[in-house]
Amino acid sequence: MTSILIRDVPESIHGTLQKAADTKGNSLQQFLLQELTKIAEKSKIEEALLRMSKKPLPKISAEKIVDAIHSERRRDR
Repeated sequence: MTSILIRDVPESIHGTLQKAADTKGNSLQQFLLQELTKIAEKSKIEEALLRMSKKPLPKISAEKIVDAIHSERRRDR
């Protein structure tokens, strides 16, 4: 596992983060690792959404969509 060092963190920010960690019963290190993990996961999701948004949508008519919906509804009866 690797380490990250962040310099020049303002005292007010450090205090806020320490209180958040204390509230959850974690050390500051544990708390920050959890928060960094959330950021990394969110970044992966955003990257995937961006890739998907660049792909062209399939060409399908409204009529085919409506027919498919009706077909599913008939099958559910």
